[in-house]
Amino acid sequence: MLVISCLLVVTSLSEFCISAADASNMSSDLSRKSVLTYEGPEKLFANPLFKARLNVKLGVGISPGGRVVIAVRHVSDFGDAQIDDPSSENYITVECSNSESEWQLKGKNDWKHHPWNRGIDLELISGELKAGDDITIHLGGLGDDCPGYRCQSFTESLFRFRLGVETDGSGNWWVAPEEESPGFRIVGAAPSLLSIVVPDATRERERAVVFVKPEDIYGNVAGSQAGEVALLLEDSRPLGRVSLEANKATSAVVKMPNDGKWHVVTGVSDDGRFFARSNPVGPSPVDGFHLYWGEIHSQSGLCDRTNSPAELYEYARTAAGLDFASISSHDFELTARDWDEIKEATREANRPGEFVTFLGYEWSGGSNRGGDNNIYFLGNVG
Repeated sequence: MLVISCLLVVTSLSEFCISAADASNMSSDLSRKSVLTYEGPEKLFANPLFKARLNVKLGVGISPGGRVVIAVRHVSDFGDAQIDDPSSENYITVECSNSESEWQLKGKNDWKHHPWNRGIDLELISGELKAGDDITIHLGGLGDDCPGYRCQSFTESLFRFRLGVETDGSGNWWVAPEEESPGFRIVGAAPSLLSIVVPDATRERERAVVFVKPEDIYGNVAGSQAGEVALLLEDSRPLGRVSLEANKATSAVVKMPNDGKWHVVTGVSDDGRFFARSNPVGPSPVDGFHLYWGEIHSQSGLCDRTNSPAELYEYARTAAGLDFASISSHDFELTARDWDEIKEATREANRPGEFVTFLGYEWSGGSNRGGDNNIYFLGNVG
């Protein structure tokens, strides 16, 4: 066990609870809010090393055994804090009002709380902190020899840090509302390849929509421009051109040969850096049926994943070039307000004949009750 004066602790978050039931059981002492603020970049590219500062203004006092948690979502690959080597990534230092307080750093990310079960956990070993005291965590350390802290490798419109305070080891937590939790935007890294998709690939038509996605090395939509791309048939006949902007997939309507044969759309960037081929486009192999591609089990930040239902539908339609999609969040994590948001996003994203959305959710049951099952509705009401 390492004991460090005024330094953060990474330890178990198994007692860190944020459910409505937990909130209703909080003591009156914890009703005085502690506040977490973030000072650092407002926007980061995926997976860089960066430096920032997190400051906790305590609304209550903390005695030995108490804890302060700064949590991130369990799906994140955000770096794991360490205090052993300032020359390695994810090094942290801490300053606090009581310079005589001691905190310990132990363990790995082995806590089980869902979904905010990764992050940084402070456990007070000795000393006392009072309401109004500050705890400042420097992500990536302070010295020039500290390389920085590792950001997550996938995009998120608002990556949040969520604060929890437990005063004395009793297990009685105060947790900041998610909407009051600070953070920053994460966008894709530099483009490294192209992805080209023609949806509704077996429908006979003279014109087709072609979606072109500039990707970074992590599979995100690239966060910087990828330049001009020429679209060609497999025999090099020109079909059109697209300009690939930062943070978005681009589409073009092109004229396709209606000759009963299979074709492939090729994309070549003007600077020669990128080359890609689409999925095959042609007649259905089964008379009277068509081939469609979709994703009907995706989850948003309303439960245990990231981003909004509207953002996920937009990605499915434009970046992935899918024909249909559904958001199927865990039922036990949804509020009535969340369900209304999913219904609205599903209704707004639906484009008959182009992109079909299905209203749905995941009924989450234990194995002895049949396990998890997805429920889908054929209409807009559920």
